[in-house]
Amino acid sequence: MRRGLLLAALLLGAAAAIAGQEIVLNRGSAGCAQLPPGPPENLRAKPGDGEVTLTWDRPRNGEQAAPGGACVTTYEVMAVPLGRSGRSLGMAPIRSPDYKQSISSLENGQPYRFTVRAFSASFPNAQNNEASVEATPQPPRPTPSLCTRWVRPEAPTNLRVTPAGRGAVKLCWDQPSGPGCADEYRVSVTPLAQGRSFGSNMLMLQSQVGGCVNIDSLVSRSWYHLTVQSWSTLWNGGDSASITGRAG
Repeated sequence: MRRGLLLAALLLGAAAAIAGQEIVLNRGSAGCAQLPPGPPENLRAKPGDGEVTLTWDRPRNGEQAAPGGACVTTYEVMAVPLGRSGRSLGMAPIRSPDYKQSISSLENGQPYRFTVRAFSASFPNAQNNEASVEATPQPPRPTPSLCTRWVRPEAPTNLRVTPAGRGAVKLCWDQPSGPGCADEYRVSVTPLAQGRSFGSNMLMLQSQVGGCVNIDSLVSRSWYHLTVQSWSTLWNGGDSASITGRAG
């Protein structure tokens, strides 16, 4: 008898622990508890071409009070580009009712911090309800075209150069249009002054499909002559292409 009374007291105590929580039942759901939601669980980011797809699981807090855990009205998704100077420029949040959201119109090669907030209309000022992850969208890798080593490689194509921060540039190019294979690409950087060139710094990058290289330690706002050479070990050289650019 005493054991039965003790068990009843324990059950009453457990009921009292959750008696103050309102259980909300939605059609087709297991119900949720009116509690401030915690952060989304297992936030993951999958980069794509100019976009990143986020997936996550619902917050786990409140599961003792209701099978569905704490009630979440919607999820707010924020994308913040990370700058070289450490400052962040925010973007307007996206409201998502699901556990998945794709953010498009992003800049390839630019790192972003993505934050997902579990928002409850009943607790709009709740804290500790965010999760973050960083990812960088990337273009699809081009498929190398068939080439032959018995032909001297032609010059790289579509050279382009852009400032990449103070005293730096980003140089990109595509693979040669001809059939010759390039084992690697050799990049030379020559400062320009009063129409003359002087000095030379040589970089080497192994790639079969073209590529990009960031070049720093340059003089800010100075002009440079940049050359990319398709290099074949068999031919001990290859054709080259050049472009002029200004460091940031």
